[in-house]
Amino acid sequence: MRFCYVSPGSRTPRRYECQPDMVEQAVQALAKSSAQKYTLSARERMRVEPQFNNVRYGTPTYCQLSDLCATEITQGAGDDSEMGVFHDLYQPQRIASLRARLDEYTPAGMTAGIIGADLCPVTSKYLESSGRRCKALEVISSRVAGA
Repeated sequence: MRFCYVSPGSRTPRRYECQPDMVEQAVQALAKSSAQKYTLSARERMRVEPQFNNVRYGTPTYCQLSDLCATEITQGAGDDSEMGVFHDLYQPQRIASLRARLDEYTPAGMTAGIIGADLCPVTSKYLESSGRRCKALEVISSRVAGA
């Protein structure tokens, strides 16, 4: 198994760069006492557990990693993309590329940010009924105070 999340206590073939094994190794290296190792290990295991936008089959965001998911999962694949079925979308690389272009082309005295659009079915229905359009990413520029 390579670059995936494996529930603690699972019996699997040899693992390579899997979570939560990687964070547990980091905790073992940093913690001093066995009580501290146990506490930190449990906390880190919970922190890197995948969080999904939706777990209801048939919805557009089914099994898509949430923005609140740990970086070790969202950028934990071998090519720094996300683990899981949405790996081939290369979202972390796209966002990094967009940030680089924004930094390059944003006028002096301005800041730019990336805001992911909410893909919740309720919001989508509201947007459709009100005639508004929903974009996957919205780029918002605002003036820096005092510039």
